[in-house]
Amino acid sequence: VSDVADQLEGKSTLIYAGRGTLGCATELAELARTLGAPVITSTSARGVVAEDHDLSLVIDMMPLGVVNEIIGSFDIVLALGIGLGENSTRGFKLEIRPDQLLHVDSSPPGSTPDYEAHLRIVADAPTVVLALLARQIRCKPTRPESIDLWRARLTHHSIEEIEPVIDGFGHPSAFFSALRESLPRNAMLFCDSGSHQMLARKYYRSYCASGLQLPTNLQSMGFALPSAIGASLARPGTPIVVLIGDGGFQMSGLELLSANRYRTNMVVFVMCDGYLGLIREKQITYDGYEYGVGLPDLDISGFCRSLSLDHVADAASLLNGNREWWNPGGPTVVTVRARDSQRMAGRIRVNRLKKQIKDKLGPRRLAKIRKLGGSIGLK
Repeated sequence: VSDVADQLEGKSTLIYAGRGTLGCATELAELARTLGAPVITSTSARGVVAEDHDLSLVIDMMPLGVVNEIIGSFDIVLALGIGLGENSTRGFKLEIRPDQLLHVDSSPPGSTPDYEAHLRIVADAPTVVLALLARQIRCKPTRPESIDLWRARLTHHSIEEIEPVIDGFGHPSAFFSALRESLPRNAMLFCDSGSHQMLARKYYRSYCASGLQLPTNLQSMGFALPSAIGASLARPGTPIVVLIGDGGFQMSGLELLSANRYRTNMVVFVMCDGYLGLIREKQITYDGYEYGVGLPDLDISGFCRSLSLDHVADAASLLNGNREWWNPGGPTVVTVRARDSQRMAGRIRVNRLKKQIKDKLGPRRLAKIRKLGGSIGLK
């Protein structure tokens, strides 16, 4: 710890916090304040420092180039309670120089693929955080205007045509803003695997440790409901919210039998677009059209009646009209309707037409056209 403190002296420092810091959230925020050091986190540690804190920078799902610019602008990256493996480094694309990195983690070196570090300590992150707090370390503090500039660059991204329109809200950012504003700060949001999770990571903000829960490694569909039921039983009084896609709900919806049996106080938002959305997005991105990802119609109202569950058919009326909707007294299901944006629908129509033309021409004619240098917009 003395070596870490010596390295931090007089240096601009960026804290990269992982799941190992969840047990010292208050102390971590205090350390950041003492050092004047901004905090970024892994996906699984989001909220360990509240994401509206003036030293918090949310990098999850944000432009990689900007994230690497931020990292490169600091003398030291103090990685606490995090294994720098594939998931926490975006497939090892985070650019952290060996001379920058001070790495504190309980996992021994070599247990996972990792980054070369100037100094590595195998230790429990909360122990090291407390020890650093006990020392009078004089870092080079980051100016507030610099943090504001980085934050603006991270959040300034154009609306992606792949992102859906949500009934009653329009762009997904409006839905997640309404969700966040109406929830208490200690609320926990559980996401399943799918496109809804990517939207939540991009537009939702966590204000407490463990405030955003999702299957960060294996990305297993069916994670959200049973996890939320466990949290509701373990943390009575904590607002528990689930966001799940219609595909994941059809796989795991009967978990609500247990939720109803134990009268867990939780609200389940089901984002319905009629597809396995994340797989569809990848197909459209790489192939131009979707195939084999459509889902049968889901009668959520009938499903809820069969399990004696409360159902709200309009998410907008719930979020905008009920100040304590998150405290229903038992499991409640809410339908969130999502559909393609006009740009997305137009892109799909054009791509389908291209495919029809290519299929009609056949590979030999297409080869001749390409050889002659003809250009009719076909790949």
